[in-house]
Amino acid sequence: MKRCSIATAILVVVLGATASWADVIHVPADYTTIQAALNAAISGDIIVVAAGTYAGFTAATPSVELRGAQYNIDPNGALYRGTGDVDESVITSTIMITADYVTVNGFKTSYPINVGYDHAWHVNISYNISQDADGHWGAIHLHGVAAGPIYNQCDFAYIGYNTISGTTSPDWQGGGIWTVGNDDVTIEHNHVLNSKYMGIIALNHVGARNHILHNTVTGSGHTPIRFWGGSEADISYNVVDGAVYDGLWVDQAADNSTVSYNEISNVTYAAVALRTGAAGVNVHNNTITTSGTGIEVRGTNVTATDNCIHHNLDGIVLHDTATGVFHDNDIHDNTYWGLNNNTGVLVDAENNWWGHSTGPYHPTVNPSGLGNPVSDDVDFSPWTTGPTGAEPTTWGHIKSLFNR
Repeated sequence: MKRCSIATAILVVVLGATASWADVIHVPADYTTIQAALNAAISGDIIVVAAGTYAGFTAATPSVELRGAQYNIDPNGALYRGTGDVDESVITSTIMITADYVTVNGFKTSYPINVGYDHAWHVNISYNISQDADGHWGAIHLHGVAAGPIYNQCDFAYIGYNTISGTTSPDWQGGGIWTVGNDDVTIEHNHVLNSKYMGIIALNHVGARNHILHNTVTGSGHTPIRFWGGSEADISYNVVDGAVYDGLWVDQAADNSTVSYNEISNVTYAAVALRTGAAGVNVHNNTITTSGTGIEVRGTNVTATDNCIHHNLDGIVLHDTATGVFHDNDIHDNTYWGLNNNTGVLVDAENNWWGHSTGPYHPTVNPSGLGNPVSDDVDFSPWTTGPTGAEPTTWGHIKSLFNR
């Protein structure tokens, strides 16, 4: 590692050029530990860490990039790259990031990666493997709450292309990836496998414009994706397979959020659970199968369109003061209900495919219907006589007290 001499720096200034202080530091060639390299680094430096075993570290200098031996290599759900750990930069204790614009890329660890506790914006955690970490606050944890509390300590973070497997936790708040109180966080293209409780969890009602995209979450011991973290979230293109509780749980303060193009299966309770306080959620183009309930809505309003909801116990269930519009969905081959409305208020469920050209079964309004049953207070007419994606679309129709 070499830096400009004082004479060189003076010459650059005299000539009116812009001096660049960035340098490349090699571990263990220049420094035997990552922490020693960080202590010597200045903003703009890149620390390249060779394959080997190293203690954890605290990154407190802004704009430093740490590159492990597997830099920019996507583990893609695997726990080994190359020929195994011999080709990895393995970290044997906790990683802490407390500065802005720090990147950690290409490492493997069984310990938490913690961000924040003070201020750390625009952090990038990518292309890492976390195996069997104690994730009480997440194997990767963005702690956006400081004393006070003061929120938004980890805004604009990027967490992508990591594989996180077997995260343990003493309670339901732990998980693979955990963010609390942050805005504009992007969590994408991660594989979160066999977490004891949560897969990806966002908490504390204050974060806005968070993005949870293209992740694969399987074998969760509680809920694969729980969003309780603020308005205008985009939860899309995720694959969720297997959960002891709900699949995608969207809760308080998630107003005007989008849940779209997800594939959700083998969930014990609700594949998509929309709870009280998540107003104006748009649920569209999801494929939901082999779960307890496809979409469950409690005490909030939702627009659900173009979803494929089939081979669950129930298709759609509404409780409490839930309201919504349910159009252009394929709802079929669910064991009990296509749509069960327990609110006592008429719900708009027109233009859906119920699994048969005769429409959904209702004992008094459509007793000849051979499609999935609907409860009282469901306006299901007109309906499509074939799957909603089929062309041309034709319509079934009855005159009933539900028509408006």
